[in-house]
Amino acid sequence: MSQNLINELGGIAHESGAALIVDETNTGCGATGNGFWAYSGKAHDYTTFGKRMQATGYLSNSAEGSSIRVGGSEFDVALFSQIKKEMDGANLIELVARVGKSMH
Repeated sequence: MSQNLINELGGIAHESGAALIVDETNTGCGATGNGFWAYSGKAHDYTTFGKRMQATGYLSNSAEGSSIRVGGSEFDVALFSQIKKEMDGANLIELVARVGKSMH
């Protein structure tokens, strides 16, 4: 699914007064090397996550600019935060992208 499609769906949802929820259960946690999530931008209102993330929950794109809120159980929110911190600190997404390119 492309970002353009997500943007179009977001526009339709918002025109109708609905929220757009994107599921990152299988594509999140930097597995593609193209970023932490396969989808980015502000077209969607919520992103759900699980499986590869080792924690389950959701992210809410706040209407207050670039602020993102993480929701779920207290344990999963703490686990998500620690995993994201470690991945960012070790530049793991960049490493995944580099290794992926070398495999072609």
